[in-house]
Amino acid sequence: MLKETIFLIFYLPFIFIYEIIDRKKNRKNSEIKILLPRIIFYVYLFFLVKVTIFPIPYQQVELKYLREILGDGLENNFVPLKSIWNLLRNNAGFMVKLRQIGGNLCLLAPLAFYLPFTKRRFRRADKVFIFLLGSSCVIEVLQFLIGRIIDYNYRVVDIDDIILNICGGMVGYLVWRIVRSR
Repeated sequence: MLKETIFLIFYLPFIFIYEIIDRKKNRKNSEIKILLPRIIFYVYLFFLVKVTIFPIPYQQVELKYLREILGDGLENNFVPLKSIWNLLRNNAGFMVKLRQIGGNLCLLAPLAFYLPFTKRRFRRADKVFIFLLGSSCVIEVLQFLIGRIIDYNYRVVDIDDIILNICGGMVGYLVWRIVRSR
């Protein structure tokens, strides 16, 4: 299994270099009140990638074992609200439903909350919506492409994930609006 540690090896130097370049361009970012939220955001981004992409089964032994258990892999869903409806109707426990639906609702909320604080162009709802749509689509496309590369559908590509991600993200944006107005 390809674990998130490989991502971390590339991610940390990238952030370090980005911060050095950004500090030279914008002297104001050296304040602790600006730096702490950025660090928290970088940690959030790491966990976002960890939850949505990793682990990636790539070794033939792992893939063979998964095929024996799950067949060709997980089934993709391109019908809006189908997987949400099926999840709510089936006998899955409350925690499974909460994890699936609540997790997707919460996934991009921090992103939509953070963006307007740092970038003026994301202070309008339509801009945040478009960014959330793009971000969620990128996650789903990456899952699809990785599945094609390893020739196994290791993650579900689901239109409902995109819907839930955007809805939760817009709630994050509304929270930002409320916090900002006080």
